[in-house]
Amino acid sequence: MVWPELVLIRDGLLVRPQLSVTYPIIEGLENKIVQRRLNCMLLNSVNTMIKNQGYDPFYTEDMRGGYEVTLNERGLVSIILGNYTYLGGAKGLTLVRSVSFEVTEGRVFSLKDLFKPGADYSKRLSKLVQKQAEEDCVPLPKNKARIRVDHEFYLTPEELVVYYQLSEVTSCEEGILYFSIPLADIRDLLGEESPLNRLLR
Repeated sequence: MVWPELVLIRDGLLVRPQLSVTYPIIEGLENKIVQRRLNCMLLNSVNTMIKNQGYDPFYTEDMRGGYEVTLNERGLVSIILGNYTYLGGAKGLTLVRSVSFEVTEGRVFSLKDLFKPGADYSKRLSKLVQKQAEEDCVPLPKNKARIRVDHEFYLTPEELVVYYQLSEVTSCEEGILYFSIPLADIRDLLGEESPLNRLLR
């Protein structure tokens, strides 16, 4: 199959009182139905983040958001969405979400979609994360370090990145924790239909 090497992505902007959020808009796909569905998913994700962070035009002092494209090749796209909000008090809060999808059929991937059926990927990823945390002196409690089967992640051309939200497993001072796992280290867990095979060829 021939995949588009690069997907066109432009900025969209949501502006409301005390709120300014830049979000991604997909353009140029041959299948306009898929393009519309993906753009609807992306905008819904942004609006859900805004809602989950308690945006209120009367009480929110500042909310700003943006995104980063971490993968855009071989018909695969991975995007990090980030929102910072300040409601008053000592410090604001940052929330990160991510979406990974392919643009031919518009399939959005969850973590389990990357691995072959029955693979204990949660156990393998948990061990790799714990090892990396120990090597980098990150205070990651072992009883909280397990990667869930539906854990949040994003992709780069060579890595699977899993992360923990602010205060999810450590104190706020540690920030959002990211752990990068080389795709080559989990190759044996990938099924024939895994989208990651496109990146390993």
